[in-house]
Amino acid sequence: MLSATASSSLYNYLGEIYNDFNKKDSAKIYYTKAYNVHKRENNYAGIRGMHNNLGNLYKEMNIADSAIYHFKKAKLLLDKYPNENYSNSKFFTEAHYGYVLIKQNKINKAIRVLNQVLTSVKKITIDEDIKMLKLVTYDYLIEAYQKKKRPEKALAISQKKIVLLEQFHKQVLKEKLQELSVAYGVKEKDTSIKELKHTNSNQANEIRQRNYALIFLMIFLLVIGIIVFLIFEKKKIRTKYNTINLEQRLLRSQLNPHFLFNALNTINSLSIKNAKNVIPYVNKLSSLLRLILKNSREEFVLLEDELQSIEDYLELQSNFSDKFKYNIIKSVKVDEELYIPPMFVQPFIENSIAHGFNGITSGFIEILIEIDKKNSLLIFEIKDNGIGLKASKEHNNLDHQSFSGQILKERLDIYAKSLNRKAGYKVLDTENKGVKVLLSLPYV
Repeated sequence: MLSATASSSLYNYLGEIYNDFNKKDSAKIYYTKAYNVHKRENNYAGIRGMHNNLGNLYKEMNIADSAIYHFKKAKLLLDKYPNENYSNSKFFTEAHYGYVLIKQNKINKAIRVLNQVLTSVKKITIDEDIKMLKLVTYDYLIEAYQKKKRPEKALAISQKKIVLLEQFHKQVLKEKLQELSVAYGVKEKDTSIKELKHTNSNQANEIRQRNYALIFLMIFLLVIGIIVFLIFEKKKIRTKYNTINLEQRLLRSQLNPHFLFNALNTINSLSIKNAKNVIPYVNKLSSLLRLILKNSREEFVLLEDELQSIEDYLELQSNFSDKFKYNIIKSVKVDEELYIPPMFVQPFIENSIAHGFNGITSGFIEILIEIDKKNSLLIFEIKDNGIGLKASKEHNNLDHQSFSGQILKERLDIYAKSLNRKAGYKVLDTENKGVKVLLSLPYV
């Protein structure tokens, strides 16, 4: 029957063989068996070694949480029992602890720990064990510097890896040649030299592969740089969009005083001609203003809310100001969740009432609403039976009217550019001397 030491060594050796053949589940079984033997014998150095092996296994399987668990266990045992050690096992424990610190985002501390490992083994003669230790430590340092966004440091460590491999291979080749010179005659030595040259060729291929890995690393860093640039550009676009929003708010604030000025004139007229209607008018006006102020705070409002404010405005004007009739025809479902920019339709209706019905006793306004789904536009057709465009220009103050129209045009231009839609409006004379406005508004 095998002793505890022999059985644990055998299990560990079998675990390493299965791991080399990428049979991770079998490797895990035998590492665990070795761990259980060491635990029964209270062999803390052996337990620590198995935690390192299991942690490394999980790391290769990309199961970071399990890897961190075992590496931390190994570190705790090293701190608690520093004198119990197998050869270079403690250095592997410290190196793997650097991996734990990286995953905990303690990058500066990880770099210090990893550099200390390299300093500790600097004067130790390089063998297979030390070579693996340095390669693992270099890989962790490369990851740490990448996270620290220091690509030049990561590249320098990669170059050190290549130098280490070259030196180790040269050393191995030299030792093998010396052994051949002592142990064999010329014929046997020539045969072995050929084999070593073949091995050296394979090692040269490995070094070339390392170089390809370096090139891939540089490409990766370049891609990261491009991503950072795109994020920066996205922030610039968002800032530009916010600037556009501010411009739109300013333009809307220029429209509201125009409506308020006309409302005050109506109140003044009612107080002279029909004082009993002043209070009902003010009540309806205040209700309308609340809705307008609510809508003006938003870049887009529900179509239903905007139509309600238009209808309230028409009712207000038709009952208390000029006597006229109106009709709103909707070919689009108002209960659909369509959002449009506010305060575009009302100024055209206001112009019809204030300027188009000059001398007209039976005024009529018709508003037809249609949807252009292909271009994501709502089409408003606003018609009146007033005196027409030409006569309106002759009888009315055009400065204020053109100023209002210019504001509407500027707002529509901003929405057209920001949403890439063909927003705009046209004002045309109708066959019956009235005026027809075709307004195209973007919706979302």
